[in-house]
Amino acid sequence: MSSATQDVLVRMGFPLHRAEKAVVNTGDISVQAALDWILSHKDDPSLDSNDNREYVVYLCPAGVLAGNIQDFRAKSADLCGKNGAFRHMPHVTICPAFRVDAASVPVIIRAMDHAHRSLEERDGLPQKVRVDLHGSEREPFVGLFVDENSDKAAKEFLRVLLDQAHSLIAPDREAPVVLSTKRYHLTLAHSFPPEQRQAIMKLAQSIPLKNRAGWYFLLLSRDPRFNGHEVYRMYYPWESSPARTDELSFTPDDYVYISPNELDRNQSGSTAWVRGTSWSTGKTGLVPLNGLTRCVDSDLWILHRSVPFLKDETVNSEAVERLCPAAQRKRWVETERRSHTKVHPAVRSSTELHNGTPQPLLHDSFQYDGIASGSSSTSTLYVMRHGERMDFVFGMDWIKTCFDATTGSFTRSDLNMPKSLPKRKDGPLAYASDPPLTSVGVLQAQITGKAMKDAGVSFNRVFVSPALRSIQTATAVVEACCDQKPVKLCVEPGLYEWLGWVRSEHPAFLPPAELHSFGIPVDPEYIPIFPMDQLDYDEDVKSYYRRNGHVAKRVVEKYGHEGGNILLVGHASSLDTCTRRLRGYEPRTHMEMNRITQKVPYCAVITCVPNADKNVWVLRSPPFPTFTHGANVKFSANILQSGDEALPTSTLPVYTDTISTASGYALGSLTLNNATAHPRILCLILTMPRNIQKAKAAKETWLRRCNGYLFISTKNDSDLFSKDAGVPETRDMLWGKTKFGFRFAYEVRDDFDWFLKADDDTYVVMENLRMFLSSQSASNATYFGAHYKLLNGDDGYMAGGAGYVLSRKSVDLLVENGLRANKCRNANDGSEDVEMGRCLTQVGVKPGDSRDETGHNRFFPMGVSSHMELGHVEKDWWYPRYAKYTEKERNLEKNRLDCCSDTAISFHYIDDMYLFEYLLYHLRPYRNPNETTSR
Repeated sequence: MSSATQDVLVRMGFPLHRAEKAVVNTGDISVQAALDWILSHKDDPSLDSNDNREYVVYLCPAGVLAGNIQDFRAKSADLCGKNGAFRHMPHVTICPAFRVDAASVPVIIRAMDHAHRSLEERDGLPQKVRVDLHGSEREPFVGLFVDENSDKAAKEFLRVLLDQAHSLIAPDREAPVVLSTKRYHLTLAHSFPPEQRQAIMKLAQSIPLKNRAGWYFLLLSRDPRFNGHEVYRMYYPWESSPARTDELSFTPDDYVYISPNELDRNQSGSTAWVRGTSWSTGKTGLVPLNGLTRCVDSDLWILHRSVPFLKDETVNSEAVERLCPAAQRKRWVETERRSHTKVHPAVRSSTELHNGTPQPLLHDSFQYDGIASGSSSTSTLYVMRHGERMDFVFGMDWIKTCFDATTGSFTRSDLNMPKSLPKRKDGPLAYASDPPLTSVGVLQAQITGKAMKDAGVSFNRVFVSPALRSIQTATAVVEACCDQKPVKLCVEPGLYEWLGWVRSEHPAFLPPAELHSFGIPVDPEYIPIFPMDQLDYDEDVKSYYRRNGHVAKRVVEKYGHEGGNILLVGHASSLDTCTRRLRGYEPRTHMEMNRITQKVPYCAVITCVPNADKNVWVLRSPPFPTFTHGANVKFSANILQSGDEALPTSTLPVYTDTISTASGYALGSLTLNNATAHPRILCLILTMPRNIQKAKAAKETWLRRCNGYLFISTKNDSDLFSKDAGVPETRDMLWGKTKFGFRFAYEVRDDFDWFLKADDDTYVVMENLRMFLSSQSASNATYFGAHYKLLNGDDGYMAGGAGYVLSRKSVDLLVENGLRANKCRNANDGSEDVEMGRCLTQVGVKPGDSRDETGHNRFFPMGVSSHMELGHVEKDWWYPRYAKYTEKERNLEKNRLDCCSDTAISFHYIDDMYLFEYLLYHLRPYRNPNETTSR
């Protein structure tokens, strides 16, 4: 017997055995899910093998009781660690595992339906399942045993099931058979150390057992080839290495099977690369352990059927969906639920499931809604990021420096600035939200365009974001590669970057007519797919993916039949957002998008081509090399003057201390020929008169790299640049000092982008802070630091000792809507970091995630050695209870250096700042020039 899904796949031309395998491995969710499985497993060496899956029948709770058991498991894991029960979902084993081929699965499903109807007709289903808690004194076991009436009914269900499918489930036995004479039970914990028994029992006794709960018989399957393997989920993105040709690529929410032997052979800690098999593709390759997170084994099982156990129980599709294993649910079930009103196949009747009409091949869903019928795209889609932008090199000061305030005329102050810029109707400040390319940016685009021409690439159609930097990039590319066949640029507002980055400061784009008057070859008659007035500045990241994906889809539908190549010029994220929908994938999360965006260089190019059946698209590398070059720091003749050895690192300018005044406050500023590092950061340091030596050490080390700094104390000191905050000198008054500091910051906010608060025993690596903030927008209401999860709802707060940094927008909201509006604590006492977190939450400032791409923290509330200690994350210590993201402690025993990010920003409780300064900026290991080194 075959399912409707299988029939459709066979009619599409897929071999019967592949169609059967796809249906079984997806749980017969839909044709689209089965097709997705076949296409993603095209390189799976076992695709055509006859490996039969292993099946089990479980009885599982749903609803309130299921939630209570999950709460118990979470508390048990926190208190005692995970035990043997954590390998699978909470369940009662009704039938031991058995193996059958794919063609036999519908027979077992029908047998389950028959067993249910048989008990229902004989009034054999229980009204309620009662469970009793039992723990063994001799064995490491704690479980819930079902009552006798429910136990009898469950065994009768199994007997009828065996009668119907005995030859498949128990071929070596004679029916009728009851495979267990013991009372059925649900295991809460087993295989734990004896000393944990009392604690686990105490937690188990707190589970409310009298609440009514739904119970379901589930038919589940697993891949027996990986029995005993550990299951991991791909969690932290990793960069591919050309040296590892057999590496598995990172795919969000993919899973990996890893054998215990493989883990035993690799003892190099979290940095180890081990061999695993991808759940989503079936391919085997190397993966880094520090990119994975451990999962429950049953997360990779497949649910095939569910029938209710209780009398008069109606099937709850949402409850069954929650019982569905994690991988199946996330990849296919939730997509189906979002796209359709139909329920999971596990809750349909067997008649609907196996005798219904075939489902449509493509759905109108985001995951992949296909190309419109009748479309026959033969084009290749090129997606490109713009070149180097002015504000990322010169900051926002370039506008004030280069434009005459009276005439508005432009004069460049650096060779990397364009010789001229067109006058804009809105004045020079319009360039703040819509910056142009640098000279290098134009050159990047020209070189890329020339490489395209050399590779024989030209374009029939070019669509470009309305951002000036993208338009200039497209112009340079077209001039270089399409000189024989001029192409006009179609300015498409729908290709602009995520509007969440410019929510508080909407860009002022040049209209096509004005661009045309400047000699830019735009098509004035082009009608946008996504008009400018439809841009929603409140869109979330998912909506952004939909917008870019919709534009790309409409472009290939409308122009793909022309053949040739189509070019989309946008932003760093465009390479993913414009192709992800065509490839049939869900939008990424904000964090995932940011991680990818940070790895896309200027003028990066990707191609996307339709596969053989034109229904899904695949990525390809462009037919020309990548473009890589190094940074070129700003040069100053001051570094050649004698006595300027304050900062020995050649990449850092030598700063001199000067005094400037703003609103009557003394401010320590660090300047060099009126040029400052970007983004511009004001550093506020809490100190006290008796800590003068600590403050002096900070001033003579890391504070020299701030664009400006101010010590906040209870005494004015012109040498130190400290200001009396007007509060008593006690630790309880730190909130008063902090409020004073940020009120000052508000007065000088136009001169800075970000505002860092730190203690006098905090050491900050300013280069790493600037690197991190360079990918953030000071116009967003956010702040970053060492994130604690307590005392302020879901937002938590940032640890004061590690330092935290607020955007300019956040400082505006803090002072205007918080301190002045009395929404924050008026008294000066209180924990400054907790009160700051509460105040920022009140005014709409959200905490940001400052972890690096591997998930390691960058801000640290203790010293380096403390975070390297093996015991600093023990359950009974304060740190793991507070920290939202603790260090990867499971690896510290093998690699102490895995405690912290390679781009760490701050550490607290630093007694010797000069030592840090020496190790970071003076000490240079000797390298023999005749030897090569590798990291």
